[in-house]
Amino acid sequence: MTKPVFIAVTGPFRNVGDTVIRRLGLEWCRSVGLPHVYVGSGRGAWLEDLELDPSDVVFTSSRVWLKALVRALPSRPVLVVEPGEFSLTRPFYPWAGAHALLAVLVRLFGGRVIQLPRALARSDRSGRALYRAFTHTANLTLWRRDIPTKARTAVRSPDIAFSEIPDTDDDPSARDTIVVSVRGDREAPSIEALGVLRADAAVNGCRLVFLAQVEADNDWAREGASAMACESSVWDADVSSPTHESHVREIYRRSKAVLSDRLHVLVMAAAEGALPVAYSRVRADKAVAHFAAAGVDVSAYGDEDVLGSQQPVSDALRQSMRVRAELKQAGIRARSALETARLHAGGSSSRFKLRG
Repeated sequence: MTKPVFIAVTGPFRNVGDTVIRRLGLEWCRSVGLPHVYVGSGRGAWLEDLELDPSDVVFTSSRVWLKALVRALPSRPVLVVEPGEFSLTRPFYPWAGAHALLAVLVRLFGGRVIQLPRALARSDRSGRALYRAFTHTANLTLWRRDIPTKARTAVRSPDIAFSEIPDTDDDPSARDTIVVSVRGDREAPSIEALGVLRADAAVNGCRLVFLAQVEADNDWAREGASAMACESSVWDADVSSPTHESHVREIYRRSKAVLSDRLHVLVMAAAEGALPVAYSRVRADKAVAHFAAAGVDVSAYGDEDVLGSQQPVSDALRQSMRVRAELKQAGIRARSALETARLHAGGSSSRFKLRG
């Protein structure tokens, strides 16, 4: 009998990175057993984004999903917590408490509980206490960065998106693009700094493209491109997530370097062979920290650094051989962590294969 695997994936769907990591989480679930997926209600586009398998058991009602989990307890199911960033503040107490209770039930019946790579964004004492009950009950919890628990089952792992980074090389000399993609909800880089980036891209035989991998970044990408008389690539309202993902991946495959303060822009770019460079008006510490936790020392710039260097792209590209070697190892570690999680979930044979 195929092992039932229960996971809830209810993230936003106009953010390619959030969609990709949840889709990878579902692929991992299929390597363990038969996914029983709660996707939320009224989200037809979300179903398309997730590229669900015809065999997946899909639920749009949390109540029905929970009832199915309870009925499956004698079958020793696997409860999986989706990858991504989360919070443990008051609005999330019910979620944390529910997962702690479900973990206890699943373990009491001999099932397994796995947390795929996550990162804690915000928390308070009560929220951490609630989730501590979950982490001490789970068979394995994977953490992208800092580990906020002393549970012996807590292990550091690269973000699940690193598992897409191949351990092969391509020819970077065939690439002709430098991408800038920064968050639209923060202060934009200065015109002076963008001018330096455009000039340095030209020195390296590249065009500068302003890209929005997240729909909320569209306005900034358009404004930056207009100010620099460069090309923009935005997410139009009538374009689906899979189509936009395919489009941005194609741009990354043509890029020598991608500069961003969004973690999954940088990791997806690395998976397509581009050099990831952390960049925003003020240095992007979050992205740098996640890469460092994965063993990758990426170049990082704020506007002050860009103006001081006058050749930030050239400086970063000179580090590309070292960074690419570190990225390969990060991809290997990410796949190894997922294989360890699969074994903890009771998988009998490795069916989880990604690029690399």
